[in-house]
Amino acid sequence: MKTVAIRAMRPEDWPEVEAIYHEGLATGNASFEAEPPTWEAFDTGKLGVGRLVAVDADGGVTGWVAASAVSTRAVYRGVVAGQWRDTDPGRTSPPRRSAVTREPRPGFRVDGVLG
Repeated sequence: MKTVAIRAMRPEDWPEVEAIYHEGLATGNASFEAEPPTWEAFDTGKLGVGRLVAVDADGGVTGWVAASAVSTRAVYRGVVAGQWRDTDPGRTSPPRRSAVTREPRPGFRVDGVLG
């Protein structure tokens, strides 16, 4: 098992975050979008808090998560977006994906859990 650390996302992480974002979009399972946003669009569209990256022992970004305050699309209400790379070369199954929703009030549910 590889060790990762979690830390706050920094603007200089964007090239690696964008690459992971693009990999997720290429699966067709990550979003309805076709391309990652620009850093400027990502930065203005996400909250300033809760932006985290997972980094490996060499400091390389292996995953990210960021929260949006509001979405105009009801399907995304309460959803936090994030993606990661499957860095285990011995894995034979496809990478696991999840969308976990917070449950601050009735009507919200957990759609998936990384496990």
